[in-house]
Amino acid sequence: MNEKIKNQLFKKNIFYKYDEENKLYCIYVPCKKIQTNEVAFDCPFCFDRYKKCGEPFKNSISVKHFHGYTPDASGNIGSRTPHCSWQTRRYWDLPPFEFHLFDKFLITTGNQGSPSTPPVNIADL
Repeated sequence: MNEKIKNQLFKKNIFYKYDEENKLYCIYVPCKKIQTNEVAFDCPFCFDRYKKCGEPFKNSISVKHFHGYTPDASGNIGSRTPHCSWQTRRYWDLPPFEFHLFDKFLITTGNQGSPSTPPVNIADL
């Protein structure tokens, strides 16, 4: 993973790790439930506007992606093979990766109240 990708994930406060078994990066992205069976998340790499050179404009915004909603007991929504555009993949020089979605509203710290599912330990992500 190159430094440009690492800096982008750091700016967006997104965790990642390398999965040796599947030989790809797992990027943990928070999502929000928008319908009974659908969630939305902001892609850390896709933007709404790009320059001719392929670089996103500084004032462009992240594109929302959508995924079905089937959480497990820990609030993880599941894996999502990225469908980023060729322009995005070329600009970021993206390695093989997948998004691991989790419901950001199910994560708690300390005794702030307990959701219907057990809290996820951020250190485990």
